[in-house]
Order: sequence, then C-alpha cells, then structure tokens
Amino acid sequence: MKKTLAAVLAVIIALACFPVAFAEDVTVTTLSENTTYADTTIPANTQLTVAEGVTLTITGTVTVNGIIDNQGTIINKGTLKVNNNIWNSGVIKNDATVVNKANISTNGKGVYATHVVVPATAAEDLYHVQIADNTVINHNTNVSKLYNDTYKLSGQYLGAANTGFDGYVQDGFSLYFTLNFDEVRTDPNKYVVYANGIRVYRDMHVYEVTPEAQAVTVSYSPYVSENLIKQIKIALPSGKGYRVVARGYTLDQAVNQQIDYILADYGTNVEFKVMILDGYHATDALTVTVDGAEKKSDGTFDTPTGDTFGYYHINGINDVEEYRITVLGVQSDESAEKLNGILETIRRVFATIMNVFNQIVNMFKNGLSL
Repeated sequence: MKKTLAAVLAVIIALACFPVAFAEDVTVTTLSENTTYADTTIPANTQLTVAEGVTLTITGTVTVNGIIDNQGTIINKGTLKVNNNIWNSGVIKNDATVVNKANISTNGKGVYATHVVVPATAAEDLYHVQIADNTVINHNTNVSKLYNDTYKLSGQYLGAANTGFDGYVQDGFSLYFTLNFDEVRTDPNKYVVYANGIRVYRDMHVYEVTPEAQAVTVSYSPYVSENLIKQIKIALPSGKGYRVVARGYTLDQAVNQQIDYILADYGTNVEFKVMILDGYHATDALTVTVDGAEKKSDGTFDTPTGDTFGYYHINGINDVEEYRITVLGVQSDESAEKLNGILETIRRVFATIMNVFNQIVNMFKNGLSL
C-alpha cells in the first residue's frame, strides 16, 4: 500500500514539473437583433454568434481574429477579413470582398453566395445578353452541354433574351450567359467581355463567370464594327427517311421547331448528326457531303467526319455564304423488303431457268451417249 501511494505521489510531482497550458476563457456574444458592424475587429478568444433570423451587415473593414458562429444571415458590403474562422450554418451574401475565404466553413444547410451583375443590353443595341435559366450550374459542368449550334444556351438552360442578371451565385457554382448579335459579324476574338476588368473568354460560345471571394460585375467592350462577330449559315436538310440535326437539339425539337439551319460563329466548329426516321434505315452506301465534298469518318482535321457517336464535324467555319449538307443512301424498310422480294423472285426464276437448262443439257448428254 505504501509503495502504491509513493508511486502515485511520484507521478504527481513529475507532472507538476511540466508547464500545463490551459485554454484561455472565450467570450461569447450572441446577436439577437439585426446589427451593423463598420470598421470593427472581432478579437481573439471571442466568439460572435449570429442567431437564427438575425442579420449582421458588414460595412467598411471588419477583421475576424476570433470566431463567428453564423446561424442567421451575414451580408458583406465591405471587406471581411477572416483571419480565424467563420462557422456558417446560415447564409452569407458577399456583395464586396472576402479575404481568406478558405477560413469560412459552410456546413449543413449553410449557404455562401456571391453577388454577380451581368448588365442587360438596351433594346436599341445590336447585341443582346441571354442568361442561363439555371444560374447555379456546377462549374465543373461540361460547357458543351450548355449550348446548341445557334450558339445560344440550349434546352432547359435557355433564358429570356436581354434580361441581364443581378443576383447571387452559390459558392462552387457558375453563371453562364451568351451574347446574340443582330448584324453581320467578323472576328469573335475582337469582341471582349470583362468580369471585374478581367477578360472572360468565350468557351463553346458561352461565357462563364465563377465568383470566388469577390463580387463580380460584367462589362462589355464598345460595340464597333471591328468588334463584331460574323456568323455563317449552316443549312440542315431533311429528306425521305432522315433529318440532319445540330448538336444541342433533339430530333423532336428539330421537327417541331422546324430548325432548317443554324448560324455558326466564323472560325468555330459545328457538329451535326444524321437522324434516321422510323421505317427507314441507312444503307452501306450512306454518304454525307458538305458543299459537294464527300467525307468519311477518317479523323481528318478540318473536314466533316463522323465520330463514334454518329456526329459529323465541320472544323473551322470559313467566310462563305452558306454551308450545304447532302445525305444519300437512306432507304425505306418497305422498299428494302420489296427489293428483297424482287431479288428473291429473280433468284428463284434464275434457279428455275438454270434447272431447266441443266435438264436439257443432261438430255442431250444422255441422247449422245445412246
């Protein structure tokens, strides 16, 4: 027993020889009503809780050296410097600038969103902005899924023309839009779109804005003739048993909307597919030509070639009046059946004739042998 007590005492004395760090007291402040912080520092060892249903508005510069537990709404209209942490299970709307945004932990039902403005264009302008309906498309989305070959946002992404956008884009998502022009165009690279003064390049004829830690305002370069975008007409024919459909459209859309042509930006690429209608089939002699030139699926660059998904490509649209596509070698199933029937009849007749001929030959042979 004495040995046990001695051992315990020795451990206690040994521990006493080492410094032990105890956490400093943390001052917790809870905002229970709407509050504005202007040019304020939240000191270390301080936790500011924004209660549910309460809005904290930030103006000027607010530095967070402590912790903010946001269960309500934070609206940042100034510069928010997050040197420590913000736990966000509520809503943060960033209308200006956040420094050290990575220190904001959004979890559960929390939302962090940044203000984005894409100005609408005036009715008298010769170009018009068109915003995607779904303005929170994950920015990892393949942009090629968002456009059709009229170089407008397609399908469910198609928004009303010339409405612009003034709202919030959730963290990790993007805003997509395009510009439609009214007049003859030239080089698309000469017409410049900016986001906060930084050029945004057209990708598959769509502009993408992905806000991070700063609110975004889009602007456009002056509209002068040197900055216009020339668009070339691509005729999309239909015939007995087939219809040519541009990428981005379904067969039903092409038929119901009577899409007989598209407009493609000069210097860009176009993809189309030959859709075979019910009751018809493509024969082995199927031929697709563009402006009279037959092209096979040989992978040749800058020529229309069918890929493994059945698409044909026109790479590098030239400055011509119109591209014309011709399709040959589509046949109706009924015609094929009739033709097969005729061929079968001919085969049988030929077989009968050959049989008679062979019998006559055999008769002569037998007669001669006698």
